[in-house]
Amino acid sequence: MPATDVGARNAKRALYLGADANLQAAFEIENMAWTEVMQSDDAQLALKTFIAVDPDSRARLVRVENSKKLPNLRWPLRRFTMPLATFQQDDHLGEIVIDSPPQNLYSAQLLADLRAAVDEAAAATSALY
Repeated sequence: MPATDVGARNAKRALYLGADANLQAAFEIENMAWTEVMQSDDAQLALKTFIAVDPDSRARLVRVENSKKLPNLRWPLRRFTMPLATFQQDDHLGEIVIDSPPQNLYSAQLLADLRAAVDEAAAATSALY
C-alpha cells in the first residue's frame, strides 16, 4: 500500500476515533497510528533515501530559505487557535474543560479563555432559572 494511503488512512482513523475520546485515549490512538505509518515500507524507504543524501544537501531540504518569511506564512493559523478552556452543557449539567497541554499550565490566554467559559456557564445557569 502506498505511503499516502497508509498515512491518510491512519490520520482519518485517529481523527474519527480520537474525536470523542478523552485526552489520554486520543494520545494513544494517535501514537498507534503514527507507529503504524512509521513502520511501513514506504516510510522506511523515505528515511533511507533521506539519509543517503549528503548532509549539506539534506540540510537545505529542511532549512527555511528566509526565516523572516516564516511568521508571515503562519499568521493565518493564529486566528484558528482552539480555546484553552471551554464550557460544555448537556441538559442541566455543565462542565468547564481546561485543555492546555502538556500540563494545563496557567497562561494569560488560558486565564482569558477560562474567564470566558465561566461567563458562558453563568449565562447558561441564569437562562435555566
